[in-house]
Amino acid sequence: MKTDDSKPRPRRVAATDLFDPGKTSGVTRLQAFAEGAVWVGALINEPHEMSKWHSHPGHETYAYVVEGNMRIEFGPGGSEFVELGPGDFAYVPRDTIHREGNSGHTVSKGVIVRIGEGPVVVDAEGPEVG
Repeated sequence: MKTDDSKPRPRRVAATDLFDPGKTSGVTRLQAFAEGAVWVGALINEPHEMSKWHSHPGHETYAYVVEGNMRIEFGPGGSEFVELGPGDFAYVPRDTIHREGNSGHTVSKGVIVRIGEGPVVVDAEGPEVG
């Protein structure tokens, strides 16, 4: 039976094919897909490690914690935060200056999906003061 090679087909990205685009220190982001308006990857944080302050100017970000703990800091002076554990989801609105990290004692791992356009990550000096 002949198949239509012009149709999109399911495909696999092996763990060994993931790569760190190296955009923000303090966190390892492993990219699986960056196609059109969608970015999908994994996030790994060592215990008590935080990323630099940054934003995703044109992207809505959705996260799922697979194991360990994740902390997302944001708001005036970085005074607000969300704590996540295994099985928790998080949403970070586009253009929100924040940093994420691991508030626990073991490595944390998660899955990230970003939807939007433009640069995926832009470093920032810090959160707004207010």
